[in-house]
Amino acid sequence: MLAHTQQTHTDGAAEVTNSGNVTTFVEEIAGDVTSGASDIVISDGIGNEITIPAASLTTGQAVVIKFIKMVDSGDGIYVTEYNYTTVAGTQIKTVQTTDGFGILQIVSVDITATITVANLDAGYTIKFRNAYSS
Repeated sequence: MLAHTQQTHTDGAAEVTNSGNVTTFVEEIAGDVTSGASDIVISDGIGNEITIPAASLTTGQAVVIKFIKMVDSGDGIYVTEYNYTTVAGTQIKTVQTTDGFGILQIVSVDITATITVANLDAGYTIKFRNAYSS
């Protein structure tokens, strides 16, 4: 698979490998909330972890986490936001970095199983690209 091709792993399907030769960043995780009474906790195999508190969630709501997004701050000026998260289509700002830098990664030749996700229904997706050094 080419480096520029975004790969998608769907929970329950075959794991997907970072076939590149360097660590890559997870671009997006999306799924539906399993329990509005519990936090969503997502971590990688390197030691990064983020948490979305239960107070921001309702059972069944769609959650989309984009780990880096350019956002219009007004008058056409775009700024970078990390862990840009929407719940039921509305941006929330309650995502917490609970370990490491909070930007999830997959090491070269590792598979998507190194990303652990708690409190998203089966069928959630993880998107990333193979990463190569020049």
